Amino acid sequence: MIKKINFSLLLVLTIVFHSFSKDINYTDLYKYLVDLKGWKCEKPTGSSLKTPMGNAVNAKRSCEKGNKNIEVQIIAGTMASMAWAPFNMGIEYDSPEQLVKAKKLDGFKEVIMFNKSKENPTGTIAVLLNESQGTPFTIFVVNFDNMNYEEAENLVKKYPLKEISKIFK
Repeated sequence: MIKKINFSLLLVLTIVFHSFSKDINYTDLYKYLVDLKGWKCEKPTGSSLKTPMGNAVNAKRSCEKGNKNIEVQIIAGTMASMAWAPFNMGIEYDSPEQLVKAKKLDGFKEVIMFNKSKENPTGTIAVLLNESQGTPFTIFVVNFDNMNYEEAENLVKKYPLKEISKIFK
């Protein structure tokens, strides 16, 4: 019985804390957080975490254009699994105030969470770039303010999602 529990625990930890096959630092991801034409973008920032149970890395960048704002983020490793959890519920919801919608974007799973406020429409778009043994491993997240989700989604398409997904394979 104890051997079965230990094996199960080891299997879970291996799946959840899968390590990168490459030694990737957050600064390596900066080049994928591209400048957006007509937008003022801050310098990218991020962090890397290395533990005996696995690695995690994230890089992010904020951009603004008038009263519109976005923050884009690449999240990989242990953080990706935790960050994807709220999006993995498979819930679709539509009301006069909010929209939660799952769909595909250029072949990737995408979840849109949108606050339909006329004064300040905001939301989050999360794109699952790859999984490791069924566990989310790399996601691209955009938080946006003062725009509808279609406009934010068009901005997501300006980022090299396919290239990013290949980094962690």
